[in-house]
Amino acid sequence: MAKFYEISLTGEKETWGCGINHQAPPNAETDATKHLGGWETPEPGILLTADDQDGTVLGNTTCTVTLITDEDKINKLKAKYKY
Repeated sequence: MAKFYEISLTGEKETWGCGINHQAPPNAETDATKHLGGWETPEPGILLTADDQDGTVLGNTTCTVTLITDEDKINKLKAKYKY
Protein backbone atom coordinates (compact mmCIF):
# COMPACT_ATOMS: atom_id res chain seq x y z
CA MET A 1 0.00 0.00 0.00
CA ALA A 2 0.97 3.63 -0.14
CA LYS A 3 0.22 6.97 1.46
CA PHE A 4 -0.30 10.11 -0.59
CA TYR A 5 0.54 13.62 0.56
CA GLU A 6 -0.06 17.04 -0.89
CA ILE A 7 2.93 19.39 -1.14
CA SER A 8 2.06 23.09 -0.83
CA LEU A 9 4.65 25.82 -1.30
CA THR A 10 4.73 28.48 1.41
CA GLY A 11 6.24 31.22 -0.75
CA GLU A 12 9.55 31.13 1.13
CA LYS A 13 12.80 30.45 -0.74
CA GLU A 14 16.02 29.10 0.68
CA THR A 15 19.51 29.22 -0.83
CA TRP A 16 18.99 25.70 -2.21
CA GLY A 17 15.56 26.55 -3.68
CA CYS A 18 12.14 25.43 -2.48
CA GLY A 19 10.08 22.28 -2.05
CA ILE A 20 10.78 18.99 -0.32
CA ASN A 21 14.48 18.41 0.10
CA HIS A 22 16.26 15.76 2.15
CA GLN A 23 19.21 18.15 2.30
CA ALA A 24 17.21 20.99 3.88
CA PRO A 25 18.41 21.66 7.42
CA PRO A 26 18.02 19.74 9.56
CA ASN A 27 18.64 17.06 6.97
CA ALA A 28 18.60 13.28 6.96
CA GLU A 29 22.31 13.13 7.75
CA THR A 30 21.92 15.17 10.95
CA ASP A 31 18.32 14.35 11.91
CA ALA A 32 17.33 10.69 11.67
CA THR A 33 13.65 11.58 12.04
CA LYS A 34 13.75 13.22 8.58
CA HIS A 35 15.09 10.12 6.83
CA LEU A 36 12.58 8.22 4.71
CA GLY A 37 13.49 4.87 3.26
CA GLY A 38 11.61 5.44 0.05
CA TRP A 39 9.46 8.16 -1.42
CA GLU A 40 8.67 9.66 -4.79
CA THR A 41 6.86 12.59 -6.33
CA PRO A 42 4.86 11.06 -9.17
CA GLU A 43 3.52 14.48 -10.19
CA PRO A 44 4.01 18.07 -9.07
CA GLY A 45 2.44 18.66 -5.67
CA ILE A 46 2.02 14.97 -4.79
CA LEU A 47 4.29 12.90 -2.54
CA LEU A 48 4.00 9.11 -2.34
CA THR A 49 5.46 7.09 0.54
CA ALA A 50 5.17 3.57 1.91
CA ASP A 51 2.53 3.01 4.62
CA ASP A 52 5.17 2.91 7.37
CA GLN A 53 6.68 6.26 6.37
CA ASP A 54 5.65 9.73 7.52
CA GLY A 55 5.96 12.11 4.58
CA THR A 56 5.24 15.16 6.72
CA VAL A 57 8.86 15.08 7.97
CA LEU A 58 9.92 16.39 4.54
CA GLY A 59 8.12 19.66 5.17
CA ASN A 60 10.35 22.68 5.75
CA THR A 61 10.24 26.49 5.63
CA THR A 62 9.48 26.40 1.89
CA CYS A 63 6.66 23.85 1.84
CA THR A 64 4.12 22.00 3.90
CA VAL A 65 3.42 18.30 3.41
CA THR A 66 -0.09 17.16 4.34
CA LEU A 67 -1.49 13.63 4.35
CA ILE A 68 -4.37 13.30 1.87
CA THR A 69 -7.39 11.86 3.70
CA ASP A 70 -10.11 12.40 1.10
CA GLU A 71 -11.05 8.86 0.00
CA ASP A 72 -12.09 9.91 -3.53
CA LYS A 73 -8.78 11.67 -4.12
CA ILE A 74 -6.83 8.72 -2.64
CA ASN A 75 -8.70 6.23 -4.84
CA LYS A 76 -8.04 8.32 -7.97
CA LEU A 77 -4.33 8.54 -7.13
CA LYS A 78 -4.14 4.81 -6.36
CA ALA A 79 -5.79 3.99 -9.69
CA LYS A 80 -3.59 6.43 -11.60
CA TYR A 81 -0.36 5.05 -10.12
CA LYS A 82 -1.59 1.44 -9.77
CA TYR A 83 -1.43 1.11 -5.98
